[in-house]
Amino acid sequence: MRGLGFYRGLFLVAAAYDALLGLAFVLFHVPIYAHFGMTLPHHPGYVQLPALFIAIMGVADWLVARDPVRNRDLVLIRVLMKVAYSGLCFWHAGQGGVSSVWLTLAVGNLVFIVPYTAFLVAVRAHAAR
Repeated sequence: MRGLGFYRGLFLVAAAYDALLGLAFVLFHVPIYAHFGMTLPHHPGYVQLPALFIAIMGVADWLVARDPVRNRDLVLIRVLMKVAYSGLCFWHAGQGGVSSVWLTLAVGNLVFIVPYTAFLVAVRAHAAR
């Protein structure tokens, strides 16, 4: 199994990324949407609630970084969430209706899926010994 130090670092980076991204959209969604030429939804809660969910996912990654083996089940949830987001973005992009900012975030999520899945496989193999 790759060293736990590597995975702790990975999950800390992911925690910071998601926490900052989520908080940025909670606090600054109006200028962010304006910068990318996107239309704001009719109520700020439609942006702020998912943004808070993203920040909370950062907390989950932080918990995994603190104790990767104990909190490995959270990693499966994170993989499923990343697959859901990326898959939905790419599906809608294929239908012709997704902003490039959402596609960029979908690619970023795909990048994290690979080491997250590698972690799950390594922990399972390590536990089987």
